Amino acid sequence: MSSSNTRFVVAAMLFAAATAEAATLQPSTEALQACANEVDQARRLTCFDRVVGPKPAPVVAAPAAIVPAVSAPAAPAADTYGLATKIKEKPQTLTARVAAVERGPGGALLITLDNDQVWRQSDAASVVVKPGTEIKIIPALLGSYWLQASREQGIRVKRVR
Repeated sequence: MSSSNTRFVVAAMLFAAATAEAATLQPSTEALQACANEVDQARRLTCFDRVVGPKPAPVVAAPAAIVPAVSAPAAPAADTYGLATKIKEKPQTLTARVAAVERGPGGALLITLDNDQVWRQSDAASVVVKPGTEIKIIPALLGSYWLQASREQGIRVKRVR
């Protein structure tokens, strides 16, 4: 016998076995009709359970686990504002006054604030910032910060210290 014929015979035998097993699992129409003709409700239910099988027990969901409430993280302290941290908190806007301005490597501005934070310019934009100027440092995209000196002027900055 060739291998393709052998495969066909094996497939036919498996199909026949599966069909025969499925047929034995199906209750006969006569048995179901006999149960349906039963007048007494308790006997009718018992008959159907005997012919079809008992109804599986309902699955009861386990009670939900109690999870303690987590309090919201406190606003970041001014001394860590803008520094890289492992905890991802949503940064807030910082308002401060400029204490000193100097040029760093490559001509970038180094801006020291009245709270002793030092911020370095990280873009090529120009801005006029003098000691005593009130500024805002606003969170920008991708973890960067925007130093706004006036309504029209601002630069991208990174905290150094």
